[in-house]
Amino acid sequence: MSIRKPHFAHLALTTIAICGGCLSGCATVTTGSDQSITITSVPDGAKCLMTRDGETIGAISSTPGSVLVNKDKDPITIECSLAGHQAATESVDSKFQGATLGNVLIGGVIGIAIDAGSGAMNKYPGAIEIVLVPERFTSTEERDTFFDDVRTRWQQQQQAQLAQVEHDCGQNEQLCNDMRTDVEKATQARLEKLEAQRAASIVVAAATDAAAEPLEIAPAP
Repeated sequence: MSIRKPHFAHLALTTIAICGGCLSGCATVTTGSDQSITITSVPDGAKCLMTRDGETIGAISSTPGSVLVNKDKDPITIECSLAGHQAATESVDSKFQGATLGNVLIGGVIGIAIDAGSGAMNKYPGAIEIVLVPERFTSTEERDTFFDDVRTRWQQQQQAQLAQVEHDCGQNEQLCNDMRTDVEKATQARLEKLEAQRAASIVVAAATDAAAEPLEIAPAP
């Protein structure tokens, strides 16, 4: 009696054909090929435009707001403007997301290839804050209050992000260290840019009542 051997090669080709006919469906098994990005600004009410590779991919008429974008390996440029404030531009990079590794179990090399082709392998930050600096401050105290508030909030955000890293990275110490380093470097870069903006800010002291009154010149004796 002969035993019929399974046709693994035929099975593999069948799997390729199935996934080849529904690339987007296979890609979204673990990750999805698009995501929502929420943009906030300091202060609220800014108009923002999002571009990638020179093409507009989203716009917000007044912050805060959210935009659905396709995932991609290329950075997104966000330009925001608000009356009475300096225009602000931020470049946002995407990063490899670990969920794509799940496609190794589901679709093997095919799953990875599909994620790479669809952009699902990468992901942008889910929330982005843009700081719009006033065109001028009336005092150094007003200037420092503005920048100190932003600095404190970003430091608090860093602590929350580091706590999330401890929750997400599991027992892989190397992964944990890499994720901590990424958070710390990103925060440091933002704070350095913030201090550069502080140093470049314009402070124009408001005219006092005494300065506004004309000087009285005593008549010559």
